[in-house]
Amino acid sequence: MAVVTALGGIEAPRAIAILQTLADHTPDGRVRRRAQEAIRQVQRAIGNDQAVEKLQQDIDDLKKANQELKSRLENLEAKTK
Repeated sequence: MAVVTALGGIEAPRAIAILQTLADHTPDGRVRRRAQEAIRQVQRAIGNDQAVEKLQQDIDDLKKANQELKSRLENLEAKTK
């Protein structure tokens, strides 16, 4: 809970990513709920423009990772044939 509270006070997009990871992987519902509240708090603090930019960056990173995985899968499939 202390980590969530501390990250909620940081006005940086990186804090959102850490809080989201924490919310996704914790089994404790209280921590999950507090992390989600902290994410909203940080998003309000940094403003919508930066939050949108962060989401766009996350989407771009996911697209890149997905393309790399597709390439690796194609290479593996080519080796098995």
